[in-house]
This record gives sequence, structure tokens and C-alpha cells, in this order.
Amino acid sequence: MRRLFPLLLFVSCAMVAREAPRFPAEYLVRQLDLVDRGALSGVDVAHDALLSMVPGELFDHYEWTKDKDRIIAYYRSRGFHQATLDTVEAFMERTGIRLVYIVDPGPALRAAAVSVVGGGAVPASRLMELLGLAPGERVDRIKLELGLGRVRAALAEEGYVHAKATPIIVVEGDRATVTVTIEEGTLAWVGEVSIAGLQRLKPHVAMRWIRLIPGRLFRPGDVYDSQRLLLATGLFSSVRILVPGMEAAEETLRVFIQVREAPGRFIESGIGYASPDRSALSLAVGHQNLLGIAASTRLSLGLDRGWVTDRQQYTAEASFFQPWLLGLPVDAGVTFDYLWRSDPNAWSEAAGTTVELGKSWRERASITGRYRYRSRTTEIRGEDPSDFILEESKRPITNSLGLILSVDRRTSFTDPTGGQLVRVQITHAGGLLGGDWSFRKTLADFSLYHRFWETTMAFRATAGLIRPLGNSPTAPEEERFRAGGANTVRGFTEEGLGPVDNAGNPLGGEAMAIFSAEARVPVWGYVGVAAFFDCGQVWERWRQAAVGTLEPTAGGGLRYATVIGPVRLDWGIPLRGRRLGRVYITLGHAF
Repeated sequence: MRRLFPLLLFVSCAMVAREAPRFPAEYLVRQLDLVDRGALSGVDVAHDALLSMVPGELFDHYEWTKDKDRIIAYYRSRGFHQATLDTVEAFMERTGIRLVYIVDPGPALRAAAVSVVGGGAVPASRLMELLGLAPGERVDRIKLELGLGRVRAALAEEGYVHAKATPIIVVEGDRATVTVTIEEGTLAWVGEVSIAGLQRLKPHVAMRWIRLIPGRLFRPGDVYDSQRLLLATGLFSSVRILVPGMEAAEETLRVFIQVREAPGRFIESGIGYASPDRSALSLAVGHQNLLGIAASTRLSLGLDRGWVTDRQQYTAEASFFQPWLLGLPVDAGVTFDYLWRSDPNAWSEAAGTTVELGKSWRERASITGRYRYRSRTTEIRGEDPSDFILEESKRPITNSLGLILSVDRRTSFTDPTGGQLVRVQITHAGGLLGGDWSFRKTLADFSLYHRFWETTMAFRATAGLIRPLGNSPTAPEEERFRAGGANTVRGFTEEGLGPVDNAGNPLGGEAMAIFSAEARVPVWGYVGVAAFFDCGQVWERWRQAAVGTLEPTAGGGLRYATVIGPVRLDWGIPLRGRRLGRVYITLGHAF
């Protein structure tokens, strides 16, 4: 019986499939053509939106009639008010039916005069610009409706969220007079703001990122800003903001915010391998909402091993970050770090403390002040140590103050297609701060992104300079510049540009320059390709910097888009010398 059951099931399915109705081919729609005689481009005419019948389905005379009405209505809404269907042809063949719609658009309806009446909260010139219709242009009702939406949005940002913009179109032949009448209505104010869904975060802390303040004018832009700022904290997995009084045109609008908190504790781990040079391991644990006040702490451990140069490095770091210090819109953080390093030339141990205070403006711009103290102990092992190692063994203490300015106008943090990113960092050590090192360090980084059709062009320029001061011969190792590798100059090993010691370990330099250009092209689904050109160099002394010594590289790669950024496979080839270059597999764009 068990063997007979599958056979019966197969026979039943076969009978059902055999009994499925099949329509004669001559009753099926085979092809659809819409000919508009050049009145509108193919982009403007959306066949799928206009026509109900599609190839492969049964011909339906009722839907055919409705399709004709939709075509005429569409053309008249686009400014061809006398449009007609000149002929509608239906070719009956054995293989199916071919439908041809031929549109006679007639003359276009042009705007003889355009005016806006009312709306004193926004300048009339601005309203006309937002409307997007000028005398002599075709009266396209679809585009006109989009312009009216922009007008209402501009009035809403002034507090008139219930404003109405009504167009009056008077047609005389092929000309029309367009008058837009604006009724501002009454101002809308923010009433009670309620937050639901908080489990650990205290309500008064969440209110710090909400731009909707009771008693102030209600602006829709504040709703979007509040949602964006709450999500940007990383404390929430979802944020919804509802304003039910909008539909009833109430003057005082209550605001309901529904949130879902993200997990507070986290653990992260990573492994990296740059064949045949280096491998790295990392582990981090932390909490992003201590005591319900959005304070975060993080403890991370790292291991870095250079196989060719026989270099080992262990790192440990503990940090604490508090947004809105003492209720003020200032971010504060303190970090304690430890480093142990060993190579054939020297052994070193370093510990430091960094204190930061920062101020942000709507996530797009920030300024941060930083104080850093670092103590290092260096023991020389090799018989021929470099000058850098000798100086570090004599100068254990570094005291420095820094200022970091950042302006981020990118369309996306993980995969930007437009905008700019500017970062400038200035550091001063020694002098009145004391310590064994005195220098001034400047680092500037600029990135530009622009989209051409489906291709994103990305450009980067980075320059750094260290000027020793007083009796300091240079700057300590952790402050000197390094370049080369997956995120700087592809085609070289990690930190492979610039001076090295006799074991091949990078020593960094006092000057650095990097220039990059990259074309990113989507190919299919989440897969894309890229072509890039990098050039850069690190100079041991700032006086040695010269354009002629820049190392150029070129290459290409594959991209696979994910929610946290693209997975990147790149192959970079140095253009000087006979080298095969290097392959990199990493997460995120190089810049």
C-alpha cells in the first residue's frame, strides 16, 4: 500500500494537469503597440501603467475599451487637451491578436500666464520656483501637481501644515491662464509628545534627540529629523512617529512616538589575513546603554602578527562615552589603551589616556577637542637600530592637544553616490604641555562623490604634514603617517609605502599624500564592478616631499552590496616596476 500511494498521487496530478483549460491561441493578446507620433518620449509613456491587457492573456473587449479611455485621459493630463485616438487597430491572426493604439495628440496646451495668489509666509518668487511652471511651457497637470506638493511642503515648514493650494486653469484655444490660490489656514503647534516602547532608556534621555518640542510650531521636517536622530544613536531598531491630528486639521497636534529598543550588550570578533604579510585577531565586548542614560562602554583586545618581519603586537583598549554631558549638548569620552610590541630590533610597551569633548550639528558636522597622554618604554635588541628607535628609547612621554573638524554631506555612510566628506585634524604636542616630544601635526582628507547615470565616480585627496618643534628630531611612531594597502594605495602591502627598518617593519614618515579615483558600476542585482587609480607616498622627512616620487597604481575589482556596506574584492597593480600587485578582500569601500 505504501508503494501504491505515490503512484496514485502522480496519476491524480497528471489528470488534473490534463484537465486544465487551454485557450485557442487566436484569442490571446500577442503584441501591444502604442504610437504617439513623437508627442511624448518613451520614458513619459508608461505602457504598464496605462494598459490593463498584457501579452499572453485573453482578449477582453471591455478592458480594451477602458484602455482606450485611459490613454486619452493620460495624454490630456500631460498637456495635450485635444488628444484623440486616431485609429485603433486590432490584427487577428492564428497566433494571436496584435493591438495597435495610434494617438493623435493635437496641439499642446501652453501657459499664457502663471500667478500665485496668497501664501505670504513664503516669498512669491520662491513659490513660483517651487511650482515649476513658467509662461510658454506645456501645462502638464502631473508635473503641476508635483509642484503644488512642493508649495504645500514649503508652507508646512513655516507652520502652515493645513495649507491648501488650488489651481484654476482657464483654457482659451491652445493657451491657458493658470492661477494658484493658496489658503494658509491656521498655524499648527506641537502639543503633548508621548513615547512608547522604552524598556531601559529613560524618557528624558530619549527626548534629547527629538526636535518636536511642546509649544513650538509644528514642522514636518522636525518629524523626519527626530526619527533619523533616534535611529542614528544605535539604541533603537525601529522608530515610528504618528501625528493623527493632521487629518482633522487640528491647531494643536499630539505626537505619538513608538520605538523598539535594540539590544544593549554586544560582542564582536574579527579575523584578518593579508597574505603573506600579516594576520590579525580582534575581540570586543561592551554595552551601549549603561544605566539607561545612553552611556556606552567598550573593551577590545587585538593581536597583530607580521610573518615576514617577525613582528608581534598586542593591544588592549577600554573606553567610556557619554552623550549630553551633564545635560548639555556636548559628547564626552575617555579611552585607556595599552600596547605591547616586539620585533627583531626592539621591544616596547606603551600605555595612554585620551579625553575627548565634542559638539555635533544634526549629524552632518562636528568639532571635537582631544587631550592625549602616552608613556612608552623601549628596549633595544638589534645591533643596528634605526634613528627612530634610538630616539624613542630616550623620549618616553608624549602630551598633546588636538582639534578635529568633520563635515559629512554624503548621501550614505556605507555606499555614497553623491555628496562630500571633509575632515581636518590638527595636533600640537610639547611646549607648555610638557613631555619629551614637541611637534605640530596636520591631516586633511577630502572625498567627493557624483553619480553619472548608473555609475558613481568617487575621488579622494589626503595630505598630512608633521613639523618637529624645539629639540625634537621628529614625532613618535604612533603619530607618524603610514600608507599602502586595501584602503589607501592598493597594489602595496599594508603600510608598505615609506621608510622601513632593517627588518622591513614600517617606521612611518613626517609627510604623506594620497590621491584616488574610482568608478563604481552596478552590474546585476547586488553585484557591481569597479575600476580605480591610486597614487601616494610617505616621506621620512617633510622636506623630502615631491610629486615625482608618488607611487601610482591601478586596478579593478568586484563589489557585493550588503546592509553594512559592500564586500570588496580588489586587485591593485603598481605602475612602476614589474610587480604583479596584490589582491584584497575586505568590507566597505576604500573611501
